[in-house]
Amino acid sequence: MISNNKKTLQDFVPYAKNCSKCNNLVFQKKELKQNIVFYCKDCQFEIKWTHGTIIQKSKLLFTEMDKLLQLFIKEMNTSSAQDLFDSCLLDESLNIKTVEKYFDLFSRITLKYYIDKLDTQLFNGIVEIDETYLYKPKKSSAPHRPYILGDVWLFGMKDRITKEFLIVPLTSRKEDVLISLIRRFIKIGTQIYSDSFSSYVNNRRNPKESKLLQYNYPHEFVVHKIEFVSSNFPDVHTNSIEGLWKDFKNFYKKINTKTKYIYSIARFHFHKELENQEQFKYLVGGLNTSYLPEYEEFENIIFQNLYDA
Repeated sequence: MISNNKKTLQDFVPYAKNCSKCNNLVFQKKELKQNIVFYCKDCQFEIKWTHGTIIQKSKLLFTEMDKLLQLFIKEMNTSSAQDLFDSCLLDESLNIKTVEKYFDLFSRITLKYYIDKLDTQLFNGIVEIDETYLYKPKKSSAPHRPYILGDVWLFGMKDRITKEFLIVPLTSRKEDVLISLIRRFIKIGTQIYSDSFSSYVNNRRNPKESKLLQYNYPHEFVVHKIEFVSSNFPDVHTNSIEGLWKDFKNFYKKINTKTKYIYSIARFHFHKELENQEQFKYLVGGLNTSYLPEYEEFENIIFQNLYDA
């Protein structure tokens, strides 16, 4: 089932490693007991491929890590991946805690990709914008816990031409917040399509007027209470971004994550934007680094950069 990838982890292991004894660069690598090691002839010493990386203390075999990466790329959740390891389809067996640990690590690497994308993305084609609930508040009977899940909104932007998109978690749907997001991620002069939400449209005027025009954005909108595609102008709709919401929510249910929702957004973006081999290469590159920021640091970057800009 997972042998369809043209390349494996071995193809992306660094071509050289510094010897931990003499610090010379070692190029000779070999497979030893289902692991990859570099052999320093001067010291007659073997250096694991994970030496000096964030997985330096990992006890996983090379083949186990390879299969975990492939299952993650196939958009599996932890339970499905662990079931495969327990079945006769794979040679190794891993418990659910181990799978969760490494899927969480892979998700942190995809989150770095997502943050880097936020720093560089600037749409300049034809862009649809919209907001959606990820989930609504759920009340709890427990007196110490009035809500199980908070009220989470997402803001999305999708280019009709390039198919590129961003999904941003919202702390507020106020006009100033959404306008600041638009001005940050969408180049001035770019055509924008949306619904008639009051943050983008002055609904008190008759006829309704765009609020984005004053920021030099050509802006057309459709009133969803009346129609979903403009009867006069068929290009005026938000079908692309609505399709994105459907895909994301299906993905969110599929991976059944127990971690923060921001990881799900990042992983969805990662899977959608990159081909399988690009994903594999990026993940292995992340594993080969010596430091990966913690989630809290990423969260601060997201919200500070987006809402204080």
